[in-house]
Amino acid sequence: MLNQPSFVLLLATLSYIVVALCGSSEASPGAIAPAPSFNNCLTEPVLNKTCLTLVASTPMKVPQVQVVLKINNVLYLNSTYYPGSTQTQFCLSQDSLLSLMQSNSQLSAYTTDIQNLIKTDGEIPSDVYSVCVD
Repeated sequence: MLNQPSFVLLLATLSYIVVALCGSSEASPGAIAPAPSFNNCLTEPVLNKTCLTLVASTPMKVPQVQVVLKINNVLYLNSTYYPGSTQTQFCLSQDSLLSLMQSNSQLSAYTTDIQNLIKTDGEIPSDVYSVCVD
């Protein structure tokens, strides 16, 4: 196991934003209509410009939220959240995480260690390295 810091990115509480985007089936009088999208960019240590976009839609009358994470204008995560789902965390895939690490000068030093972990363990342990939206 590596003794390197975990890079866990917490940008938003997904369930809170989903309620704001999708609204409630029992809106109170005078309530503000739910926003169709949320976008926020932050300058994160190591990762630099990190943007989270959430877009609510209801294709075929099924509410959903598209979760998009871009780091330095490169798309690393594009997942769909369905309200009522028990999934509350979206993390970069191993390939996306490795690609991010290889393109980042501060993280590229760890790519050999990560490739060795994948060879020996078959995966990147999320407690060692991860980038997630919670």
